[in-house]
Amino acid sequence: MTKSKLWRIPCAALFALINATAGANLVDQLDGTVLDTDLKVYWMKDASTAGGNMTWFEAQDWIASLNDTNYLGFNDWRLPRVAPVNGVAFDINNSFDGSTDNGYNIASKASELSYMYHVSLGNLALFDTAGNFGQPGWGLKNTAPFTGLAAGAYWTEIDNPTDSNAAFIVGMGNGHQDFFAKDTPHLAWAVRDAVVPVPAALWLFSSGLLGLAGVARKRRHLINSD
Repeated sequence: MTKSKLWRIPCAALFALINATAGANLVDQLDGTVLDTDLKVYWMKDASTAGGNMTWFEAQDWIASLNDTNYLGFNDWRLPRVAPVNGVAFDINNSFDGSTDNGYNIASKASELSYMYHVSLGNLALFDTAGNFGQPGWGLKNTAPFTGLAAGAYWTEIDNPTDSNAAFIVGMGNGHQDFFAKDTPHLAWAVRDAVVPVPAALWLFSSGLLGLAGVARKRRHLINSD
């Protein structure tokens, strides 16, 4: 085995492991929650836990009841959030390419529900990014690993920036982000924030590979010095 191949083995294994881990962004915790390692939140695995359509105010009451009862052992549940796609201020002009906060194909992590629909689950919006209606394969086709996820509109906790009587919603049936009056009935899905550390097993394995790399370099030095 050549000296260069001796170095490539641990590096190739390390990069393969990191890439495989990064691709698995929805991890069933087997405790009623699913960890989203991209958004760093825990989602309720059963998206129908709330029990049906409710106003935004009722959805907030439901969240409060989850926290009061320490649901699944936690008291920090909330509704999903939306932040400006541009990172500065909300743009509520309609768009089809995901460039504003009102429209289709919002694949930014700024919108937890839209990111879930388009990226994590890989579903297609009713309109394509060019504004063509009814793109092939649109709709809520992929729901795993969740249960009870409906093709309806789900509340977020964030107000319409121009009208505090309305809040953002995301259509999990067509990939549309919009806002509706808080007294209209829509669905609710709870999340909680997560801190996602490097798994101990990954850390130890990576450390071991780096140790092997050090041995390889030392061996190469000894060979070259002979």
